Amino acid sequence: MSIRKQYILIAILLLFAISQVDAQLFNRQKKGGLLKENKTEQPIDMQTLTVDENINIPVVESPLAHRKIREYMAEKVKSLQKLKQYGVSKVELLRGDEVIKVTIPMDKLFYPNDTTFLPKSDLLLRPIARYGEEEGMYHILVVTHSDNTGSIDYCLNLTSNRADRLLVKLKQLGVKTKDIVVYAMGSEEPATDNLSMESRRKNRRTEIYLIPGEEMIKLSLRGRLEIK
Repeated sequence: MSIRKQYILIAILLLFAISQVDAQLFNRQKKGGLLKENKTEQPIDMQTLTVDENINIPVVESPLAHRKIREYMAEKVKSLQKLKQYGVSKVELLRGDEVIKVTIPMDKLFYPNDTTFLPKSDLLLRPIARYGEEEGMYHILVVTHSDNTGSIDYCLNLTSNRADRLLVKLKQLGVKTKDIVVYAMGSEEPATDNLSMESRRKNRRTEIYLIPGEEMIKLSLRGRLEIK
C-alpha cells in the first residue's frame, strides 16, 4: 500500500472515531436533560377536559417547584380561611398540597331554586376572583351541585344555569376567560346522603378549585414565586 493510501485510510478512521465520540456525547447530554428537543407544545384546551383531568394538569415535575408551590398555596389557604366568616364551609388542599379547593353552600350564593345572587355573594366571590386576575397564574374550576329534590333534569338545569351565572359573575370580577371552566353536576355527585334537611343542604354546593397555572410553575422554577 502506498503512503498516500495509508494517509487516506488513517483520515477515514479518524473521522469515524470523532463521529462516534460526538454521538456518545450528544446522547449523554440528552439523557442528562442538557439538551431539549425542539418540539412545539400544543396548548391544552381546558374546556374539553373533565374535572379530574383539569385538576391534575399542568403537572409540576420539578421537586423544587413542587416545594415552592406547596409553600405558596399553604399561605393562600390561610387567607381563604377568613372567608368562613361569610359562609365558606371548607378550604382544603389537594394533589400533594398544590391545589386549593373552596366549598361554598349554595344558600350563601343564590336564592332558593333560583339563579339570582344573594346581595352578600360578592363577599365570597370577589376574594376568589382575585386569583384569576393575573393571566396564567391559576386555572380555576367552578363545579356546581344540587341535592336530589326534583327530577334529574331539573337538578341538572338548575346547576347548569347557576354555573353559567357564576362564570359571568367571576369574569365581571376580573377572572381571565381562558383560565376558568365551569361544570354542572346536578345531583349526581352528592357530598353525603340526602336523608335529612342538613345533608341536602351540604349537597347543594359550589366547589371552586384553584390550580397552579403555567406562569406559577415558571416562577417557581426560577425562584421568583413570592408569597405576598
